[in-house]
Formats: sequence, structure tokens, C-alpha cells
Amino acid sequence: MGIEARNLGASDKAKTHKGRKILDKRKALIKENPKRSVIMKGRKSSELLNTLLRELHAMRGSAMSQLLLKRSHDLAPMDDSSLVERILSKYDCSLFAVGNHQKKRPNNLVFGRTFDGHILDMFEFTVENYRGVTNFKAADFTHDLKPILVFQGDVFDVSDKHKRIKNLFIDFFRISDLSEVNIVELKRVLVFTCRGETAPIEVRHMEASDINENTVAK
Repeated sequence: MGIEARNLGASDKAKTHKGRKILDKRKALIKENPKRSVIMKGRKSSELLNTLLRELHAMRGSAMSQLLLKRSHDLAPMDDSSLVERILSKYDCSLFAVGNHQKKRPNNLVFGRTFDGHILDMFEFTVENYRGVTNFKAADFTHDLKPILVFQGDVFDVSDKHKRIKNLFIDFFRISDLSEVNIVELKRVLVFTCRGETAPIEVRHMEASDINENTVAK
């Protein structure tokens, strides 16, 4: 049964300037704005997860990411996504990463995205063998250098689940579209490797040094 909204006193016309701005944001766009993210910890976290969440935020940059680590958030996205949707709406974001650490689900990380304010898809991962930037003799990375994304393994092109994971990761780590790039800035590489349907997804973040036109030609 359908009921016309206007018959209930609802209207799609705003009466105030603030209301018009809200409705304008909800309008369909010919070209989508870059997708922003909220990165936060859930009910309980661990030092490993906190470090990983900070590095995810640093990779995306503060202009494209909102980091919420100062306090815990009473949420479990896989059980109830309503609070996540409200937080993303508050910060005008469509991507999220939530870290939770529990005895039965240690170092748990959920990546997800929304469409029109509602969860589109999300995937839950257990973080193992994580090594942060401080474990390597490398300079701090900058979000100004956009990463090259490499997916190794046929499963990313065969499995429906892994196709969706690949698409989500592209959304999350692409950060923004570029019409052209400087070869010298093609230094960062994110490599996702999966050797089978039930195999773990290995992620490596690397940075090349002294790249130029001559080294690319070789």
C-alpha cells in the first residue's frame, strides 16, 4: 500500500536556508563527490588496532577522513548498523572502518560503505601479523602521494565475495580520482594478495624511492 507523503504533511521543499542546504546535499549528482570516511573504535580496542586505525586515517588524510579514537563507541556493525549509519550521516561520510577487540573476536576490523544513508555492504576481518610504519626504516608516508592498487590472485576476479571486497577496497584506498599524475609521485603501492577462496588476504604497503622517467622506462 502506498501513501503519498504530502497527504501526511511531509514536503520535499525546505522552508529555511539550512533546510535547503540539507536537501541540496541529498540530490543526485552528475559527478559524485570524493568519498569521505569515518575511522573509529568500537566498544573495546587494542593498541594494535588503534595504531592501524591511525595509519588508515593518515593514508586518507584529514580532509577525506574523520578519526574518532578519543572515546569508545558502543557499536557492533555486523549486529546492528543503525548507529554507524547515524555517525556517517553526521559527518557526511559514506565509508567507514571500525575496530573492535574482544576475547572471541580479537583485533576485529570492519570495513564498509553506505549508499543513500544506508549500509551498502561491509566485511569483517581479523587482523594478524600487523606491522606498522614504525616497524620499518622508512619515512612517514603522506596522503598527498596517491597509492597504486595491485590485486594479486584469480579469486578477486572469480569469487563474488572477493569481487565486492576488491571494489570496496578500491573505494576506500583510491581516495580521489586523478585526471593526470606526475611519474615522480607514483611511489606508493598497496598490494592485496589472496591465494584462494578461504585464504587470508595479505596487505602490503610499500614505497619506492628515486622513481623517475628513466627507471619507469626500464
